[in-house]
Amino acid sequence: MTKESKATTSNGTKRPAESTPATDSVAKKAATAETKSTVAEPKPDANVFEIHLVERFGIPASQVYDLLLDGKRLSEVVGFEISVGKEINKEYKCAGGGSRNLALVPNKLIVQETWSDQDIERATIIIKFTERPAGADCPETSCRTTVDFTQINLTEEKVKLYEPGWRDMFDKIHTALNDKNGIKDKKRTGRNFCHFEIPAKDTTRASKFYADVFGWEIESWGDYCGFRTGPKTADWGWLDGGFTPLPAESKSIPDHATTFAYTPYIEAHPIEEHEEKVKAAGGKVLKAKYSEWWGTVAECLDTEGNRFFLYTEPGK
Repeated sequence: MTKESKATTSNGTKRPAESTPATDSVAKKAATAETKSTVAEPKPDANVFEIHLVERFGIPASQVYDLLLDGKRLSEVVGFEISVGKEINKEYKCAGGGSRNLALVPNKLIVQETWSDQDIERATIIIKFTERPAGADCPETSCRTTVDFTQINLTEEKVKLYEPGWRDMFDKIHTALNDKNGIKDKKRTGRNFCHFEIPAKDTTRASKFYADVFGWEIESWGDYCGFRTGPKTADWGWLDGGFTPLPAESKSIPDHATTFAYTPYIEAHPIEEHEEKVKAAGGKVLKAKYSEWWGTVAECLDTEGNRFFLYTEPGK
């Protein structure tokens, strides 16, 4: 898939794509073995970059898949000529470049070799489609189809050049398909939490509580116990931290009845089940499950007196 004068791309951040063994196998073979004969090997000291973006559509995967392989219609959507088609190994050319399909799995996978007249080496595009029933893992009005887009074998300059165009193309696809419930991929600007410490009178007791209630992974280093909410490779996000023993000068944990302290909301679905886990592990449920417009929550205390909330998103 190539653009004539206006190139496009994405944020270059890596995120594991939702996929199946079948599509992964086809993508690997197409992007490595089959492209060996046509794509020049980068020099050993060359820096090779990639573009990666994730778009979520509130429509069936077939609508997005068909449009991405319809050169005439896609050109009309973006406003300039794009050279794509539905045949395997056929070169689709236009002024400025072209593309060739290496592998196609209807409504699941597109693997393409792409080039422009200015490029010395050809790049590879891998687009994976994952379709879920509405409401499976997200609100019923959105997230029906996830499109995971990656373009590999690029220079850093090409990433900067192409990124705005790929984003612009997908924005126009959302509009052309009347996708009112989709979620557009946006370039990251804010920063995530990377480490979070929870004060504890007894770090062993506290770590056992969170392991029992939320399944956190615990590692003990003397008085300090570290935790991890999940593997670092998880695409749903993860957080690590630790349970910090109160210092000798007898600092105290804030009393929730008199002090409004930093308060975490922890994913817990179903909430009723987690309320029982909190009580069984030695904590307290201060206010049982109740609903707000932004989700369902329950107010709790852990074994150390730290206040937190169980939380479930709307629609779950």
